[in-house]
Amino acid sequence: MYQDKTSNITLQSIDECKMVFNYTYNGTKQYQQILPTAITGINNDDRFTYSAQVASDQEQGKEATFSSSSYLKLGEREENIKARVEKALKHLATFCPKKQETF
Repeated sequence: MYQDKTSNITLQSIDECKMVFNYTYNGTKQYQQILPTAITGINNDDRFTYSAQVASDQEQGKEATFSSSSYLKLGEREENIKARVEKALKHLATFCPKKQETF
C-alpha cells in the first residue's frame, strides 16, 4: 500500500513573484518550498516546471536545494485545474517587477 510521506502542507504566502509553502515530510522533518510564479508549465507528474533551477526546497536548519521543478504536486481535484492554475500563475507573474540590469 502506497503511503504519502508529505503532510501538513500550508500556503504561507503568495505574491506576484513567488509562493511559499511549508510542509512536513516523513512525519517529523519540516520543509519550506519557495516557488516562483513564472512557471513554464505543469508537467505530467503534476509539478510546476521552470526554465532554470529556481524552485527552492529547504529542510529546516539546512541549506536550500534548487531544481527546475517543484517538489510538491498539484492534485487533480477539479476538472481542468492544471490549465486554470497554469494560466493564473502566468498572468500573476506578469505583475512581478523585472530586475534592473546594470551595464
